[in-house]
Amino acid sequence: MEIDVVKIAEDKDFEKFKLFQVLLLKLQKLEQDLLKLYDVSQDPQYRNILDTCMIESKDLGLFNSNNNIEYYFDLYDSNL
Repeated sequence: MEIDVVKIAEDKDFEKFKLFQVLLLKLQKLEQDLLKLYDVSQDPQYRNILDTCMIESKDLGLFNSNNNIEYYFDLYDSNL
């Protein structure tokens, strides 16, 4: 690609666009998968399965839908 040059797109140029679109779609899917994984990891029903060090966890309070206070006890805390 040259700066300040206008030319008619050829077939090979569209292959680059297709590759770029595929890459964008894969990145968007990855972002959705990571957000879903984070959401599940914070869910109390699944957290004890995913977090093998957790012994006990309790919700103590909720500021709003994005912020809470939680009691968390894990294997490393038990050595104190």
